[in-house]
Amino acid sequence: MNAKEKPDPTIREWEAFCDQLKTSGRSILEAGSDMDPVTRADGLRYLGRLMRGGVEKFVEYGDPEDPVIYKIYHEKIKWGFDNPDSIYNMAAISGDREYELTGNRGTVNYFNISTMAMGVDGKAAITGFINDSDIAFDENGNFTLTLGTEPREGNWLKMTPDSNAFMIRQTFNDRAREKEVEASMRCTTPSAGTGALDVDTVVENFRKARGFFSRTGETFIDLTSNLMKCVNELPEADPDYMASMGADPNYAYFWSSFHVEPGQALLVHLPRVPACDAWSLCLHNYWLESLDYHKARVILNKHTAALNSDGSLTIVVAMEDPGVPNWLNTCGHPWGNMMFRWTRPEEVVAPQVELVQLDSVDWSSRLVKWA
Repeated sequence: MNAKEKPDPTIREWEAFCDQLKTSGRSILEAGSDMDPVTRADGLRYLGRLMRGGVEKFVEYGDPEDPVIYKIYHEKIKWGFDNPDSIYNMAAISGDREYELTGNRGTVNYFNISTMAMGVDGKAAITGFINDSDIAFDENGNFTLTLGTEPREGNWLKMTPDSNAFMIRQTFNDRAREKEVEASMRCTTPSAGTGALDVDTVVENFRKARGFFSRTGETFIDLTSNLMKCVNELPEADPDYMASMGADPNYAYFWSSFHVEPGQALLVHLPRVPACDAWSLCLHNYWLESLDYHKARVILNKHTAALNSDGSLTIVVAMEDPGVPNWLNTCGHPWGNMMFRWTRPEEVVAPQVELVQLDSVDWSSRLVKWA
């Protein structure tokens, strides 16, 4: 049988990959076609990031027999309300195997480790979870953690038969000073493989990568559509929905879209700031990527914000610098999304939000007492 009668599966998959990128990419971009030019420019860049993220996740780092811990988000790849104050380290695992994680806790303010059953649509179910406070470290901060379906003595993280992803989620107050967790993982279940690439496996991994591109894109376009129904508010996110996304169970989330034109400011106020491991407010674009935090201040947290004289907090979201503390720069975006996070607070305080005209704000009273 010649090649024409039996097409090469690698060629078939590459053509399917390219076709799906074209079709799904157009659908994603059309969802934002009525938005401003900055948002549309973000959208085209976002498609490239989704493609790269899918290939990294499923093709480059998708082997559960040879797990490699890598950063799924950074300055140049992000989606789904990423948090610039956090590092998300991920590796591929398989529920029919066991693993050993070794590392050092560093000095990061807070971290946890989880296993997940993760799909290609941006959603995930946590199958095992452990806080940093429940891990035993030696005097130098070193640790070893076993991952498997059967409990083990010492540090152990639960897996289930459908576990396919591993994550270290660490949250900083001051990333310039705090040292991140260092860790490496190895599969301790013997493998009979030779190490050679398998055609069927690579084809399937590319199939997952294109599924990720379209399904994850759809998931977050749908979420943006829902968020735009509550503009310039910060209601609490549905805990069940957040759980379906594999969100940190120690967080309380508030989110909405924002709309701020030149000459306006959105004031986000907390009447009190309870003790907590961390809190932050971050600005995101229409596509749910954090704005370019390596270029401008788009996030404030427990360490970087200045409290009002009465202990309250007021954050100012605007296109232009209003000349007051706690300004978050929309980076030219009149439209976007925002998320407020509490990390293990003594009390969950709901943010209060008000849209004002910059030329009519009395900052001397506004930053002391919320009217």
